[in-house]
Amino acid sequence: MSLLDRMSAVLIMPAKHFLIRNRWRIRNMVEVCLEGLPKHMDEATVKVWYVEEGDPVQEGDDLVELSTEEGSFTISASTSGILAEVYYDEGEIVAKGELLCCIDDEIDGDSEDEESEE
Repeated sequence: MSLLDRMSAVLIMPAKHFLIRNRWRIRNMVEVCLEGLPKHMDEATVKVWYVEEGDPVQEGDDLVELSTEEGSFTISASTSGILAEVYYDEGEIVAKGELLCCIDDEIDGDSEDEESEE
């Protein structure tokens, strides 16, 4: 099993609902953490970010490449949305379990106007 196969990098936070004028918005922040490294590894180095804060991402898009003493691996987006925040720059060392970035997974839609004009 490869290092990439052992990676479990996403925790999903509960959705928050907002009613804004005549539109609804569900906001679901998805946290991407450095998890699943072998027991003897405690950290990885950020090699390159493939997207920047504010960029749209699709499920499966590569987000970041990390390197360890055993090689490099890529973490991909598990959901579509906007890359909301990046917590580590290229060249920085990330400890196992640390938060790498957040994806703002929001869904917009029209709500029905329940008021009728007479």
